[in-house]
Amino acid sequence: MASYLGPDSWNNWGDGHTIAGQFQERVEEYDITLTRASTDREGGWQLIYGMLKSGELVICGDTCPELVQAIPTRLHDPKKPGDIRKTPGDYADDVVDALRYAIYSFITASDVRKPAQIRIAEANRDLDPTSAYLQYWKRIPEAIREEEEEEPWTYSRNASRHLRRRNRRRR
Repeated sequence: MASYLGPDSWNNWGDGHTIAGQFQERVEEYDITLTRASTDREGGWQLIYGMLKSGELVICGDTCPELVQAIPTRLHDPKKPGDIRKTPGDYADDVVDALRYAIYSFITASDVRKPAQIRIAEANRDLDPTSAYLQYWKRIPEAIREEEEEEPWTYSRNASRHLRRRNRRRR
């Protein structure tokens, strides 16, 4: 099992140890591997937004009550399009950051199929802006069709029930 820790957990605080190293010593016997979480805030928030909007990610209030309360309180950062505003000392920041770290790091570090927009952006990374734009519009229809055929992920014991209930309401 993988667990993702933020970038500050990997800093050496002068005594030759890191928080991640100390934590890893305690959890090794449980077969837990610590991994550095992705720090791409904009990419992570865009992924979370897309997954929530499409229904690919369902967050259940009975298993994640703090997250359900924290998400609606977040505001877009006008200085960084695609990011949310960081509020120093706000506990809700840590709650939503944990979600972003986990989902985005899991998808970008694993063999799980990445969302279409991320796959296309990675494929077009080395192209000039005009070519990247043209390639995006060439590849997106096929990528969307592929994603529509996939089943949504469920992250909770009750997520399947919530998805069925939502689908019944749509009919």
